[in-house]
Amino acid sequence: MIANRDLAQAAEVEKGDEELDELMLQVSREISSAAPGTFTAGQVIDMTPLIRFYERIGDHAVSLVRRVGFLVTGDAMDTLSEGVDVPEF
Repeated sequence: MIANRDLAQAAEVEKGDEELDELMLQVSREISSAAPGTFTAGQVIDMTPLIRFYERIGDHAVSLVRRVGFLVTGDAMDTLSEGVDVPEF
């Protein structure tokens, strides 16, 4: 992203984070709506923080690319999904 000054790559990270957020919600719904006996208590205990950790990794990736976007453009990158042209240095 820095070498190519390509903020489209950063926007893809943000899009991927939105997909992770939705996946976390979907898995949470499936766990909570599952018929009794579908999952053991141990499986629920393992899956619950696991899906949350993956979601947080996505959040950190977005934070990182926004910071790198700031280094590349000099402007705050509140959202990358709108697409931003990067002038030559």
